Amino acid sequence: MDTFHKICYVIKNNPSNIEHYEDALTCCKHLFNSNPIYAMKCTYELKTLAERGIKNDLVLNDTKKELYGIIHKALILETPYSLDSYFQALEFHRPEREQFYRPRREKLLKVVRELEKLLISDELDELFLSCPPRVGKTTLILFAISWQIGIHPESSNLY
Repeated sequence: MDTFHKICYVIKNNPSNIEHYEDALTCCKHLFNSNPIYAMKCTYELKTLAERGIKNDLVLNDTKKELYGIIHKALILETPYSLDSYFQALEFHRPEREQFYRPRREKLLKVVRELEKLLISDELDELFLSCPPRVGKTTLILFAISWQIGIHPESSNLY
């Protein structure tokens, strides 16, 4: 069992200690330097544990607020490798009525995965989107361009 999973084991036994979540997040940061694919799995597991902690009635409200912060930090860690995480992190602190992506995430996730193939994994050379009007194609592409500019600020980008 590696260090990250040992920390997760401790979290499962004591979900109200925020320091363990912070330790797991630090472990994930280091994993991204050596093995981003494994690190993505670890941050997913950490977010799941934090969500469980938020739903746990034994966890204090102050700790629950800090767990939301852990989830946000994990999403930020994932942004170079996941448009979905970037889009969620971008709107994390926005009021629900002002959010674009999170309420539509279930429907737009297929499009986002294809955009990731185009922009991140370089599996696609071109991507054509054909969706009904008012789905959010333009805004989604605008978000993707903002991600591209943040990840590759030295390159030319045109929208």
